[in-house]
Amino acid sequence: MATSLAARAKKQIVVQLAILALLTIGLGAGLQAVNTNQEIRRHAYEAEPTLTPVPITEQISRVEVGNITESQATLFWQTIYPSASIIEYGQDKNNFFRQNLNNSNTEHKLILENLNEGQTYYFRARSNTGEASSTYSFRTKNR
Repeated sequence: MATSLAARAKKQIVVQLAILALLTIGLGAGLQAVNTNQEIRRHAYEAEPTLTPVPITEQISRVEVGNITESQATLFWQTIYPSASIIEYGQDKNNFFRQNLNNSNTEHKLILENLNEGQTYYFRARSNTGEASSTYSFRTKNR
């Protein structure tokens, strides 16, 4: 009976050691998984996003000039998306005055005033993204 008691105790110790070994292995694997997951998250947060700009073509369209008098002209243009715009104009096509329009519309209108009679003026529309239309010209009327 003493032998079977000793054998039973040895068997229990072996079982307990096996359970302890499995728990230790499981705990180690669990900690490794958590560490790996945290490492993946850390790298995901550190990664720089790759953004590819989508070109917007024909941002400014239908540029027109009308209602030309001796001292004023009305400029019209459209943008694809509602946006503020800038009109650049002047008598020298290499040296423009800038007029900002802060309204966010798709159809734009600006009346240029205090122009000189009988003179040629150059202008272009520019979107708030920086894209500019072609340069156009008009001539004010003589009296």
